[in-house]
Parts: sequence; C-alpha cells; structure tokens
Amino acid sequence: MKEKNSVILIVYLPWIFLLGLYSLGFAFYMDPSMLPRFLSALLPTGILMMFVMGIVTCRQRRCFDPRILGSEQDVDEAALSGLGAAPLAIFKLFILFNLVLVIIVTLVSIQLFGIDSARLLLYSGMALSYMLLGAAFVYVSLDRKVLNFLHNHRITRFPESCRHDRQFRKIIIMPSFMTLMNLCLAFTSVLLETSRLEDLHAAALAQQIPMLVAKMVLPWGIYAFIVMALVFVWAKNTSILFSRVQQRVDALTSKEKDLTGAVFICSVDEIAALAGGINQFIRMLHGSMVQLKEHFAHLDGIQHELLSAVREAGAVAGDSSESIGAAEHEMRIQDHINGEAIHQGEEVALVVSKIGEAFSRQTEAVTGAMEHVQGLIDSVETAAGKILSVSRQGSRLETLSKEGSEAVSAALNSVREVATMSARLSEINQAIASIASQTNLLAMNAAIEAAHAGDSGQGFAVVADEIRMLAESSAAQTKESNNSLKLVSQEIQRALEDAERTSASFEQMQAGILEIGEASGRISETVQDQARASRSISGMLDDARAQTDAISELSANLEQRNEALLEALRQVGESSKKTLQEAERMGVMNREVQERMESLVKAAEETAVIQTNVSGLIEDFKV
Repeated sequence: MKEKNSVILIVYLPWIFLLGLYSLGFAFYMDPSMLPRFLSALLPTGILMMFVMGIVTCRQRRCFDPRILGSEQDVDEAALSGLGAAPLAIFKLFILFNLVLVIIVTLVSIQLFGIDSARLLLYSGMALSYMLLGAAFVYVSLDRKVLNFLHNHRITRFPESCRHDRQFRKIIIMPSFMTLMNLCLAFTSVLLETSRLEDLHAAALAQQIPMLVAKMVLPWGIYAFIVMALVFVWAKNTSILFSRVQQRVDALTSKEKDLTGAVFICSVDEIAALAGGINQFIRMLHGSMVQLKEHFAHLDGIQHELLSAVREAGAVAGDSSESIGAAEHEMRIQDHINGEAIHQGEEVALVVSKIGEAFSRQTEAVTGAMEHVQGLIDSVETAAGKILSVSRQGSRLETLSKEGSEAVSAALNSVREVATMSARLSEINQAIASIASQTNLLAMNAAIEAAHAGDSGQGFAVVADEIRMLAESSAAQTKESNNSLKLVSQEIQRALEDAERTSASFEQMQAGILEIGEASGRISETVQDQARASRSISGMLDDARAQTDAISELSANLEQRNEALLEALRQVGESSKKTLQEAERMGVMNREVQERMESLVKAAEETAVIQTNVSGLIEDFKV
C-alpha cells in the first residue's frame, strides 16, 4: 500500500506544481486582470483530470504491490513485465492528460472569457513545454522507483519472456524528448515576447527591457535546472544498474572468485537480462563447482588407492622378476647338468658297446674252447698220446677263463657305474620337479596378487598364468622322465644282478678249468680218472655254454637298455632346453611387465599431481 501511495504522489505532485506554474505564468505573461477567469477554467478542469488520471493509472500502480510480484526465486512474469512497462505507460498518460488539459483550458478561455487567442495559444505552447518537463520528471522518478522497488525485493532470477529493449528505448526517448521540450519552450517564449514588444512604443520599450530580460532568464533558468536534474537522475539510474552488475563481475574476477553472491534484478530491460544471465551462469558454475569438489574429493581417494595398488603391483612385479630370474638361473644350471648327464650317458653307451664286443669275443672264444675240449674228450678214449696236447689245451682254457673272468668283472663295474649315474639322474630329475613345483607356487601367488590389483593386473595375470602352465608342463615332463629313469634303473639293477651271476659263473668256470688242468695232469696216472674228469669237463662245458649264452643275451639287453636310457636322457635334455627357453621368454615378458608397471606408477603419480593442482584451482572459488 505504501508503494502504491508513493506512485500516486509521484504523479500528483508534478501535476499540482504544473497547475500552479500554469496559473503563475498566466499572470506573468498574460493580462493579470484576466487571471480569475482563467483560474475558473483551469482549476476545475485540472482537478478533474487529476482524479481521472489517478483512476486510469490504477492498473500500473498495482504492479508495485510486492504480493503480486511473487517470491525472490519464483517471480510472476506478467507482474514483472507490467512493472517494467509502468513508467512509460504512466509517462504517456501524463502527457495525454496534460495535452487534453491545455486544449480544454485554452478553448474555454477563448470561447467564454474572450482572452486574446493568439497570445493565449503561444502561452499554452509554452505551458505545454513545462508540462512535458513534468512528464519527464514523472518518467525518471518512476524509473528510479522501479529500481528501488526491485532492489528491495532482492530478485535474482529474470524470466526469458521479460526480455525487452527498454534501455535502448530510454536512450532514444529521453534525449529526443528533452530536445523537443527545449524547442517548444524556445519557440513559444520567443513568439510570446515578440508579440508583447509589438504593442509597446519605443520609450516604453526601453523601460520594459529589464523586465523582459527577467521574464526570459527566470523561466529559462528554472527550466534548465530541472532538465539538468532530470538528466542527472536518469544517468544515475542507469549508472546504478551497471555498477551493480560490475560489482558482481569484479567479485567473480577477484582473487576470492566469489560464487556465493548474485546481482539483484533492479530493472526490466537489457541490463536486467544481462544480470539474470550472470546470475544463471553463477548458479550453474556454483553447482558445477560443488559437484567438482565432491567428485574430486572422491577422485582423490580413488587416486590414492590406485597409486598404492600400482606401487604394490610394481613391488610384486619386482619380486616376481627376482623369482623368475632365480628360476631361470636354476634352469640354466639344470640344463648344464642335463648336458653333462647326456655326455656321460653317451660315454656309458660307448663303454657298454665295448663290453658287448668283449662279450662277443669271449663267447666266441669260449665256444671254440668248448668245441675243442669236446673234441679232446672224444679223442681221449682213442688217443692217449694226445694227453700232453690236452694238458696244453687245458692251460690255454685256463688263460681264456681268466680273461673271461676279467672281462665279466669289467662289465660288472661298468654296470655298477651305470646304476650310479642312473641314481644321480633320478636326483637331478627330483631337483627339476622341486623347481617346477616352486615355480607353480610362485605363479599362483602372482595370479592372486594380479587378481587383487583388478583391471591393472590383468596383463600380469596372463604372464602368471603362462608361468603356471609352463611349471605344470615341466612337472609333467619331469614326472614322465622320472618314470623312465625308474624303469631304466630297474633294468640296470637287473643287468647288475645278471652280471654278478655271470661273474660267479665265470669263477665257477675258472675253477672247473683249473680242475681240468689238474685232471690233465692226472690223465697220465689213470684212464679212469681221465674219463671221470672228461665227464666232469663235459658237464662244466655245458654250464659254460649256458652261461656264455646268458652273457650274450645280457650284453644285448644291456646295450638296448643303455640306448633307451640315452634316448630318455636326450628327451630330458630337450625338455630342459624347452623349459629354459620358456623361462627366458618369461623373463623377457616379466621385464616388459615391470617396465610397464614402472610407467604406470609414473603415470599414476603424474595424475595425482594434476589432480592436486586442479583441486587447488577449484578450492580458489568461493562456493
């Protein structure tokens, strides 16, 4: 209610002032004797028009009711648009009612009271220029009233539908209107004074010059003062609007970067649209900054977790690299041992081959000896004279028996060495199986750590899986090799037992041959003893033939098993080389993984630095 009453005062006060000025000017410029008649026409008409104008402007005055305008955040667009249009609408009505008042008063004064029409028309034009000045006062005052009213309401949102080019129109209207008023005042005042000067004689004109100067200077001075005051107020209104926008912009661009304030909407024009856009931008920026702070706070925690996980993964990769390096070194040692075992196996094969050849020669020798002895036995009964020859053949058989016994002993020793080497190969194979088991355990641990690392450990999980597969393959091949070695060891043990039996048989054969020698010595004493000795020799020769056949078979079997053992050793050597190649490839892949992990650690640290810098920049904004 208070706001609406103040609008009524802004309209009525200049109207009343203009009525008084209109009456005073009539007495000053026209015939003072006609003033009562002129007032009788002016005052009723002016008062009536004033009340009518109050009724007509009621709609515009209603726009200054805070209840109609709405809240700070939810402004009624129609009420705001009407408030912005109110000063210009009242300004137009004020000019219209002033024009109607001047026309009515002028016509009534001319028609009813007989006042000089020419001079009255000129005076009415001059009065109209003052009334236009009053309209300008009303417009500027209402514009300031709208500014203060909106500022007190503290509106920060400006509707899109209320965007009007009123500031542009004010810039066009006010200077044009001021120019029109000045021209009207100058034209009418000059014509009015000229008409008065024509009625004066020369002597009277000289006396009236000071009065004429006073009549010209006084109204012009008052008019110029009012115009300057209105221009100052109008410029001040625009300056206030721009200054408040500038203050908010300065707050945004200051070191504090304050996003908590807003520009209050104090007009309904382009500046208000600019202020509303700035407020909307600040609200959006404020919301974005708040979200950015929350996201960066969350991101900071994730970044620290990621950096810790990457560093832990790098440490695990380093440990895995050391483990793989140690496994690779052990595999190189194992490959060297396998090479030596293959070399020794080849030497054993050569020795076994030589033993086989010796067995063949011994078999041939024993077979020849047995055939010869059999011939001697057959000839004992028919030729006693050949006893001496039989004795010599017995001595020769004894020599051959000794050589055969030595060859069998050598073969027995070689078989024992082969058994020893086979046991050593079993130990080597067990060492390989242990290394494969440790490698498999390391691969499982690496896979677990990679799973803990999440997506960042997928590449390392693939490497760990390949290591595990290689370890399982090595364990399987080692198990197969161990089974082959067990079979070879069993065959060698059998060969050793056969060789020992062969050695015992050779000892028996040597004893028999000695007995043959003794029997040959006794042949000369008695034929009967010789016959018994011959039968004994014949039985022993049968045993010797059986033992010789067994030795030949054992020699062939030993050679075959030795070849199988050598082939198994070669397979172990090839498996060892493949395992070493896989270990080397794993070492290369692990080094690549370690390099990538180091690069990832550096990238994570750089990202953490960037995130800290961006967080610092966001913290600079006051939200």
